[in-house]
Amino acid sequence: MKDIRRIKPEEFKTAFLKIVSDQGKRLVDLWNSKKEKGQKETEYTLYFVGRNPNPSQDSFLGRVAQELNLHYCKEYWSLDAIFFESKDEKHFPSNSFYVNNISIALEHEYDAKNAVGEVNKLTIINAPLRVLITYPKEDKINSHLKEYIEIIRDADVFDDFSTQRKFMVVFGPVEKPQKIDCWKFFIYDNGNFKEIRNSR
Repeated sequence: MKDIRRIKPEEFKTAFLKIVSDQGKRLVDLWNSKKEKGQKETEYTLYFVGRNPNPSQDSFLGRVAQELNLHYCKEYWSLDAIFFESKDEKHFPSNSFYVNNISIALEHEYDAKNAVGEVNKLTIINAPLRVLITYPKEDKINSHLKEYIEIIRDADVFDDFSTQRKFMVVFGPVEKPQKIDCWKFFIYDNGNFKEIRNSR
């Protein structure tokens, strides 16, 4: 098997929460921002995912990637973002952008009702960790997870989504939070989602 870095869901959570701790005030300030005229994204999304194609320093997710010692790229093929180790410059010119492999494939969908399409997209991606970040109402979390389970189960043709190509869901609150410790993390495990709770 190829020697690639496999980020565990718990590692992703730890790095994510460290950047939340560092950048939480900025996130909360931008939380319910509206799209400006002519903008495709809200200021929150532009900060969260990034403004330019390779936004390592100017985005929340770019900082998470750095915390994990990975590179970050926004909008790789049809994905919102990827974390990766290296570009493939053996088979492609150095001024092009192809990666050797994806360490983390990520979709960020502000509207939780539309996230099922992102779940479906992530199931076809070959990466050790696939992550969906979305913002449901608290009373809808379980119904969203049940819907995601059905999609993932149907797509898991090699029965390796719990072992090799893991699937993680990160929920933030739909309304502006009162505190930054508001994120919930779930990992798909043999036909169910299990919450990754804080260790004490």
